[in-house]
Amino acid sequence: MPEIYKEYVMPEEIAGTQPQPMPVASPAADVVPVARLNGALAKIQELTLQLQAANAALTQKDQEISRLSGDSAQREAMLKNDVSERDQKYTSLQSEVAKANQKVADLEAYKLKVATASKLKIPGIFDILDVIPAGTDEASQEVIMQRFGTFASSVAQTREKELLAGNTGPVIVQPAGPEPQTAEAWAARINALPLGSPERAAAMENWRKFTFK
Repeated sequence: MPEIYKEYVMPEEIAGTQPQPMPVASPAADVVPVARLNGALAKIQELTLQLQAANAALTQKDQEISRLSGDSAQREAMLKNDVSERDQKYTSLQSEVAKANQKVADLEAYKLKVATASKLKIPGIFDILDVIPAGTDEASQEVIMQRFGTFASSVAQTREKELLAGNTGPVIVQPAGPEPQTAEAWAARINALPLGSPERAAAMENWRKFTFK
C-alpha cells in the first residue's frame, strides 16, 4: 500500500464485516406521506377560500360604513340647515312680536293721555297730545299734563298782554343765549319766535326736555 494511504482504514476493516446495502422503501411506505400532503393542500385551499370570503365580507362592510358615513354627513348638514332656518324664523318672529308689543304699548299710552286730558279738561291740550310724554300711570300722566297746561296758559297770557299792548307787528327772533331756567323765561323765549317757525318748534322741544329732565 502506498505510503499516503497507510493511515486510512476502510470501515469494513474496522467492523470486520462487509458493507450492508441500504434498505429500499416499499411502495406502501410512500402512500402515507402523499396522503398527508394531499390533506395539507386541501386544508390550505379551504383556508384560502375562507380568507377570500372574509376579505370580500370585510370589503362589503367597509363600503356599507362609507355609505352610512356619507348619509350621516348629509343628514347632519340638512339638520344644521334646518336649525339655521328655524333660528332665523325665530329671530324674525321675535322682532315682529316686539314691534307688535310696542304698538300695543303706544296705543295704551295714547288712550291714557286721551282719558287724562278728558278728565282734566285743559284748554287746547288735545292739540298737543302727540308731543306730551306718556306717563306710567294715570297719576303721573295727570302731573305731566298739568305742567303742560300751566306752561301753555303762561304763554297764552303773555301773548294776550302783548296783543292788548298793541304789539301786533312781526315777532323778533330772540338771540341765542343761556337756556331759560323758569317757566316764565321759557314763555318769553318761545313768544319771541315766529309762530310756525322751526325755531319756535325747537324751543318748544327744548322746553319739554327742560321740564321733564
